[in-house]
Amino acid sequence: MSKIRLRLGWLVLLLGVLTLTACGADTPTATTSSTPAAANTTIASIPPTTGVAATTSAALTTSAALTTSAAQTTEVISTTSAVATSKTLRGQRYCEVLPVFMENGKLEEYVYNTQGLNDCPDAQWKALNADNLAKNLGAVKVVLNGPRYWMMDQIIANGDSAGGDVKTFGDMQMQLRAKVEIPMGQTSAGGSYYTDNVVDRNTEYIFKAGQPLYQLVNPQGDVYTMQTYSQIVDPTLTLEDLPNLGSRLKLPTGWQYRVTTPAQDLHLVAHGKAYLIQDDLTNSYQKEIQ
Repeated sequence: MSKIRLRLGWLVLLLGVLTLTACGADTPTATTSSTPAAANTTIASIPPTTGVAATTSAALTTSAALTTSAAQTTEVISTTSAVATSKTLRGQRYCEVLPVFMENGKLEEYVYNTQGLNDCPDAQWKALNADNLAKNLGAVKVVLNGPRYWMMDQIIANGDSAGGDVKTFGDMQMQLRAKVEIPMGQTSAGGSYYTDNVVDRNTEYIFKAGQPLYQLVNPQGDVYTMQTYSQIVDPTLTLEDLPNLGSRLKLPTGWQYRVTTPAQDLHLVAHGKAYLIQDDLTNSYQKEIQ
């Protein structure tokens, strides 16, 4: 009888342990895996590549918060963070690698940049060779676009613009952010100054009230707001030079460069298409769509 009681005691103890485990005492909650799942969203449409390591982003830096829903991935990169050491987006340095491929009889440019992964270290950037990258990728050509500096305060990226695949170029990781239609007669999207280029992306750029905007206005009254300034043509160009930039630009007839400080936040939204131009110093501007 004592042996039966002893066995029953062990059985009760075992059932108690199983019950605790089933209730989640030793099981992580579902929220611990939500961020990696969002970061694993990738764009599968880029042509096959060789010689360039492709990886999936496991996490973003502290300046980016990633959320997911059943329909889309949304990445928010802002000027504020719970982490005191996070950088503001305005003035952040980044670089881009732009491989151009022939697809369905037309040229398509893929936009990879360093935002959220690194700040484009100078030595690693200068070590990249466009011709070697084009050969390894099987691309028509590769354009090295940078260094550049952001001029907005916050970016909200949706869908493919938030979840592009991550590749390593040289020693630098970059993420696929957009795809650009190449106009006929050009081999890259930046081939002509003060001319619209159409970029496939889903983004919202937010420029905070009280911060200066640097804009181009064409003869038709269309307004283009600077989204990045560039050190490609002038390696010494800085944020402090922008208020007087108009005197240096070779503006087409009827165009003007202006500086304004908005009383309200400016939101530049691209639902699938954004219209960009570059000035003759390769600073980039996005068109305001009313």
